[in-house]
This record gives sequence, structure tokens and C-alpha cells, in this order.
Amino acid sequence: MNRFERHPRLMVAGILGVFLLLCLGALESILRFTSLGDVLVNDPWSFATLRHLELREYPPNTTFRFSPPSIRRSSGDPVSDVYLLETDEQGFIQPGRMHRDPDITIAFLGGSTTECLYVEAQERFPVLLGRALEAQLGLKINIINAARSGSNTQHMQLVLQGKILPLKPDIVVLMENVNDLGVLSRYGSYWNDDPTYRLVREESRSIGAGIRFLRDGLFGYSYRLLRHAGAQISTAFGLSSAQAQPNGGAVKNEDWARQYEASLTQFVHTAKSWGARPVLMTQVVLSSGDRRRDDGAGGNYLADALLARQGFSAQSFDDMHSYFNEIVRYVAVRHQAGLVELSRAGGWNETMLYDGLHFSTPGARRVSALAVPVLATEILRIRQEQQ
Repeated sequence: MNRFERHPRLMVAGILGVFLLLCLGALESILRFTSLGDVLVNDPWSFATLRHLELREYPPNTTFRFSPPSIRRSSGDPVSDVYLLETDEQGFIQPGRMHRDPDITIAFLGGSTTECLYVEAQERFPVLLGRALEAQLGLKINIINAARSGSNTQHMQLVLQGKILPLKPDIVVLMENVNDLGVLSRYGSYWNDDPTYRLVREESRSIGAGIRFLRDGLFGYSYRLLRHAGAQISTAFGLSSAQAQPNGGAVKNEDWARQYEASLTQFVHTAKSWGARPVLMTQVVLSSGDRRRDDGAGGNYLADALLARQGFSAQSFDDMHSYFNEIVRYVAVRHQAGLVELSRAGGWNETMLYDGLHFSTPGARRVSALAVPVLATEILRIRQEQQ
């Protein structure tokens, strides 16, 4: 007895399935490559490529576990083996919105220095700041931490418009500098095609896009692990600036400054136009002479090898970062935004900034202490206006 005789229904179903697929393939080819498909041009969903603004956020209701890099373990600050990052139903970093009916809501936006990944959840500076303000002012204060590693001011502008403003925050706090400097030095513009830093995502309806969808669904973690390992190997072998930098290493400081100022100004006025008080923070970076020197392994984002890939020496990076902090101060004064001055506070060290940039637990505590007076003043002004 052959296979058809043993399973006649299954074989007939299989033959019909293959026949239908062939018919659909033939129909798709006819519509795609002949004028018959032109009748569909008025249907926007028929186009091969759809474009979307990129919303850099964490998935809602998700718990992530991260092992700290080696440079975090050598900071002198006690370090956990695993750090948790948990998100609420809107993808904001927990803990945050503790009160159903808060007196004040403060939203924090930024990159990894606001995210505070390798600090325990209760010790991240937005949480510490919220609790300190509650204790000082006797108010119920909700915190929204919408930060995401790698985000620049344009990414946060989209997050502000798409997620923060509908929640009607009283204050929005932004700390950005190094991520803007990185993308502007690498590409010369906020608008680029890098999958990590782009502002517009293209969703291609093609066989390749379908394969990528299946790859991410079935082997997403493995793929990202291999891609990350490849990036580490590239760094270890020391790619030249010309290889790694699409902008060709050209330094256009004035143009970068103009774009950065425009982006900060846009953020400030967007917040104001919707009734929120904007507060800008300068960003701390230890000078090249004070931070650890290594080859970039173990999570040191300011290592010489990585700076060289952006066309910087350690000293030139320090100068540009200081220049961008001056732009933060200028925008705050000119457009009447609040300003939390971290960079000029002095006294920062490797125990507080384990890689010269990111906060350890003592660093997060110091940020909170420096920000409390500024935000308390803003809150008192809001309460006076509400009376």
C-alpha cells in the first residue's frame, strides 16, 4: 500500500495546498509586474514599504535582567550579580507612578545616564529624587522614567509627544549630551539610516522582511547575542575611523552645535506649549585624565579605541562635551527652562561614575541631592499658580 492509499485525505489536502500556493504566487507575479496591479495604487496599505517614526521605548510589562560589565565591578561601589529593569503597562521604568491621584508628576527623559541600568531600582536617581521631594514638600509625587539607552534629544522629542504629554506631566526633565554628540559626530545629522539611531523606520513588505520577522521571532536573542559579539570583535581588532565612521571623520563642530541647540529648543518649547515645565540637566563626564584607561572592553564607552571610531581623541571629546553642556546652559537661560547643574558641581570621581560617564549608586544619590533644590522650586511655583 502506497502513501496515497494509506493517507488519502492528507495527501489530497497537501496537493490542494501546494496548488493554492502556486496560484497565489502566480497572481502576485501578475499584479506586481504588470499594469493590472495599478488598480491598487490608491490603497496605501498595498505599497511595498511603510514608514513609521521610531519610538524608543522598553516593551510594556516586561522584566529584563542584566549582568554588569567588568568596569562596573571595579568601581569600588558594591555591585549585584544581576540588575533588574522592570516596566509598567506603558513601558516606563519601574518603580514610578505610585499614587493614583498625585499632586505632582515629573517625567524624566534621556539615555543610559537617566536609565541608571546598573543601579538597584530603588536607588536610581529619578526614584530617589521623587522620594526626597515628597519628604521635603509633603506632596504625593509620581515619577515617570522614560529613558532608554542610546537615545538622543530627537528620540526623546518623539517619546515626549507620543507618550509623555498625554499623561499631563507638571515637569519634564531632560539629560542628554553624549548621545547627541555621538550621532552628530558619526553621521553629521540626527536623520540617518543607522538601525540604532534612525528616526524613521521602514517596514518593507518583502520576502527579506518576512525572513527577518521570523528570525527575530524564533531566534531574536541569539541573533542579538551574535551581533553584539561581532561588534566586540570589531572593536578588539581596532577598526579605523574611516571604516567605522560613515561621516568620514569630518569634524563640523559649528553645525553639530546648531543642530543640538535646535533640538534642545524644540524640546523645551514642546513641553511649554502643553503646559509642562521643562528642566534641563548638564551631563557629567570625568576628564580624560581622571577616568580609567583601557581598550574599551567591559563596558567602557569612553575608552580611547571607541572614541577614535567617532573621530575623537580623548581631549577633543572632553572639549566637545563641555561645549555641548554650554549649549544646555544657554538654551535653559534663553528659553527660561529650569537647569540642574551637575557638571559644574565638582567633586565627581570614579566611585560615582564607574566608567567616567554612568552613575553608580553614590553617583545616583549625588544627582538626586543636586536636583532637589531646583525641582522643589519649580514645584512650589506650580502650587502657587494652582491656588
